[in-house]
Amino acid sequence: MPDPIDPSMLPESDQKSFGINGNPIDQQEEEAEPIPTPIFLRDVQPIHEGAGQNLSNIKELSQFVEKPLLRACQAFLDKNIKTLMSSANVNDIRRGIVEIILDDESLSQENKGIFRTLIEEGKADIFFDTTREGGVNQYRLIIRVGENTTIQEIEDQSMEIADRFLAQGKPLNAYSLEEMREIYGNPKLTKEDILSTDWISYDEKNQLFKIN
Repeated sequence: MPDPIDPSMLPESDQKSFGINGNPIDQQEEEAEPIPTPIFLRDVQPIHEGAGQNLSNIKELSQFVEKPLLRACQAFLDKNIKTLMSSANVNDIRRGIVEIILDDESLSQENKGIFRTLIEEGKADIFFDTTREGGVNQYRLIIRVGENTTIQEIEDQSMEIADRFLAQGKPLNAYSLEEMREIYGNPKLTKEDILSTDWISYDEKNQLFKIN
């Protein structure tokens, strides 16, 4: 059997979630005092980093995407649809909306059609962003919120929207067996060898390995 899978051989974007000897970072950190689980949007504090970064796996998303929209952003990632930014925290109550901004260039024609339908339903809009050089159109998904909106309500509504979009080719953080063999430089690597680690799963339907 080949040597255990070495995370350092993965593409850089998939290495960030692992520490010494390939163990997940969250297993190396000391356990902290439990933090009460927030229930309402007003309990969610803003994350000020991450906008515009190319996030490629759920561990990276969880560092930069606020909890109410995390599941939806993961769903878009799994469908190979890029999200440019999202916001769902206490500061959004004053605006009355939380939002996910999609990269319009990453959307297929079918998904652009779905987006236009969402505009007609009042669940999306396109606005001209003058803060970016030259100005660009932003494709924004929106959910109306108020003082007593719960995190669960936002999760449910955002997932209902994300589920309507179609998958576009291979997910960003997924690899075929041949690609995994090439990454590790071992043409005899088997599916069982790769799955001997606890941070890689296998999508039977699409026959792809996914970095968790």
